[in-house]
This record gives sequence, structure tokens and C-alpha cells, in this order.
Amino acid sequence: MQDETTSAPACELDGLHRTLLELLLTDEAPGLWSTEEIATAMGDPVIAVDAVDTLHAAGLLHRLGDFVFPTRAAARYRRLEQAD
Repeated sequence: MQDETTSAPACELDGLHRTLLELLLTDEAPGLWSTEEIATAMGDPVIAVDAVDTLHAAGLLHRLGDFVFPTRAAARYRRLEQAD
């Protein structure tokens, strides 16, 4: 069942989630990101909150107050993808 908070198609949501993970996993900007910084970078606070919630529920992001950072599993997967 599609998330009721958004009417975007699943493939579009996957792209937004991938964009957020790529943003958080870049070597140029490691560390904690505030949800406000993510909203600014993604251009839409509603989309940013939804993406953070979804990736957190999937176990790909940790939350620390208003800050998020990728899990080790997400970082490891990125390294595996880059090795190809």
C-alpha cells in the first residue's frame, strides 16, 4: 500500500529516498545533518520529512533529536555499489 501522506508514484519516492541517501553518504559532507538542512537541500520540507521517516523506518538512518545520519549498513552498501 502506498504511503497515504503523499500521492507521488512509488518510483518517484524511491528516487527521492536515493537522493537523500546519496546526500548523506557523500564524502564531502559526512556527519550529522539537521532535518532543516535536509529540507533546504531537497527543496521541500514535506518531502524531506517523509524521506527521513521512510529511511529511518527501513533501518537506513539513525535519528538523534533533530539530526540524522546514515547507518553502517547504508554506508557499507554504498561502498559495495562503488566497488562495481
